Amino acid sequence: MNSSRISVVCIVLSLAIAPWVVADDVSAPADIVRAIVEADVAGESMFRAMSKLQRLEAEQKHDAAELLTEATKSNLDRERINAIKALAQLGPTAASSSDRLIAMLQSTQETPMVRALSADALARIADATIAAPVLSDMLADHEKLVREQSAFALADLSPKSLATVSAKIISALNDPEAQMRAALAKAAGRAGAGGAKDVVDPLIKLLDDSEVPVRLAAVQAIGQLHEAGAPAVDKLTTVLQNSDRALLQATALTIAQIGAPAQSVLGPMMQASDRADIRASVALLKYNIGQTGLGLSDLKDAAAHAGPDWAIAVNEIGAPAVPMLEELLDSRRTAPLAIEALQRLGPDAKDALSTLRRVQSSSEGALKSQATAAIQVIDQ
Repeated sequence: MNSSRISVVCIVLSLAIAPWVVADDVSAPADIVRAIVEADVAGESMFRAMSKLQRLEAEQKHDAAELLTEATKSNLDRERINAIKALAQLGPTAASSSDRLIAMLQSTQETPMVRALSADALARIADATIAAPVLSDMLADHEKLVREQSAFALADLSPKSLATVSAKIISALNDPEAQMRAALAKAAGRAGAGGAKDVVDPLIKLLDDSEVPVRLAAVQAIGQLHEAGAPAVDKLTTVLQNSDRALLQATALTIAQIGAPAQSVLGPMMQASDRADIRASVALLKYNIGQTGLGLSDLKDAAAHAGPDWAIAVNEIGAPAVPMLEELLDSRRTAPLAIEALQRLGPDAKDALSTLRRVQSSSEGALKSQATAAIQVIDQ
């Protein structure tokens, strides 16, 4: 969940460490609702009341939802806010409160906080086909807090529901706030996964965004499109060659998710790059999308300049990488790296035990000790 999303997760987490929760008896719904709406937002009484709310039987939760819906009509902001948060905690059990939440979200007479919390609660309790059109309309609201919260809430809805509002999501992708653009990129990717065809080009444009979190969100969103993300491959290869580590790894994963349509660019990428981490990522990509032999061959060639990404790639491949690692044991330059990789594979590397024992018997010093340690781990 986005860290900026307004939520009551802290309440749930606090229950796990609150010693008084277990001892309390569950009260009647009316008593619990009264305690919630009258409580301080983050006080002990709120934690206690929320705990009791969660422990109600299903029918009692429906009764509590009705009472909480009435409480949202209070003249006091604090009581309305507490009631909305409690409805969000009830989730789909409180679906009957959807109309009230929609009314508060759409009302410009409500405070921005009440409207934003209503957006969050609506996404949690309502059917996604009901929530998506309402929340997408709020992307054009004049209140920044309402726009942002609606974007964060949209990003967690089902792909099918988002596909029906993809045009509205796309129209808001140029929002001046980076957090907003990142959340909408996620929503656009989910809409594409749900069948929307109009999200690919806008997501490709976001790959040039000035903010790294937005570019990262766009890369991950394109990955959700799988083969439908093929038009982004050329641009993704540019991102792959000019990225920090987090963006590099996300881009590599996205290219793998696109699959076969990305195969044609991987060879040129391997030849053009002078970065060992990129070559290792490309080798893993080749392996993952079906060019098995080429992927292992490329990994072997990259071993002499390997870094952490090389080891990650080998671990991802697992046992099929063992023959390649055995070949690397023949060179004193690459043997330490190969032994380390085999040790990481553990029992999956049992086929290499005889070769490792040969290295153990013919070596001395650090290499002999390393081979001995690897054999102990593998031969369990």
